[in-house]
Amino acid sequence: MKPRRLINSTSNKYVEELTAKVLNCTKRDCFTTSTDFVVIEDYDLDRIYLDIDGYEYVIRTWDIEDKKKIIYIRWSLYYYNNQENKSETLNSGVTYLSIKEEK
Repeated sequence: MKPRRLINSTSNKYVEELTAKVLNCTKRDCFTTSTDFVVIEDYDLDRIYLDIDGYEYVIRTWDIEDKKKIIYIRWSLYYYNNQENKSETLNSGVTYLSIKEEK
């Protein structure tokens, strides 16, 4: 699933790249709503907090492995239903990010 618009409220380009890769690996019918607008609201050491058309989702990262400027990340995507106080795993997988040296 590729959103029409991905808005990064953080200053971290790698968070945006990881989010795009996770969403591209996830089928559109896994979501409870349309996925036209995705906002990266925040992140911490092992989570990326998303707002997708007004609904709360979280990307949880596991087993981050650094191999010569390529980082392999195992991840899970969750939907949080605050009204029912429960979460649902939508997808999981492994992806990588190429780390470029900044000049």
